[in-house]
Amino acid sequence: MPDLDRESFSKRLKRLYTHWENTKENDNIDAICLVAGAESENSYYKTTAIQQWLFGVEISDMAILFLDNLVAFIASPKKIAFLKQIEGIKDTEHLPKFRFINREKK
Repeated sequence: MPDLDRESFSKRLKRLYTHWENTKENDNIDAICLVAGAESENSYYKTTAIQQWLFGVEISDMAILFLDNLVAFIASPKKIAFLKQIEGIKDTEHLPKFRFINREKK
C-alpha cells in the first residue's frame, strides 16, 4: 500500500468532526460506522468514497467506527500497518484518539 498523506488525513478528519459537532441534525447520533466488505466491481459506494477522501486509497474488508473521542479501525494486520501511519500526526489537539483492532481471518 502507498504512504498515507497524514496532513491531508488530519485536515479532513478535523473537518468531518467539526461538521458532525456543528450540525444540529446529529443531536441523536452517537457514532458513525463505515463497513467495506471484500472487493467488488462496484466502486461507487459511499464507504469507498469516504475512504478515498480520508486516506487517498480504497481499503476493502475494513470497518471504521467514529465515536466522540475515538476512531476505531478494524482490519487485517497488513491494513492496520498501513493505517498506523496516522499515529505520527503531530497536531493531535483537535483529533480523536485512534484504536487499531486486528481482525484475523478464520
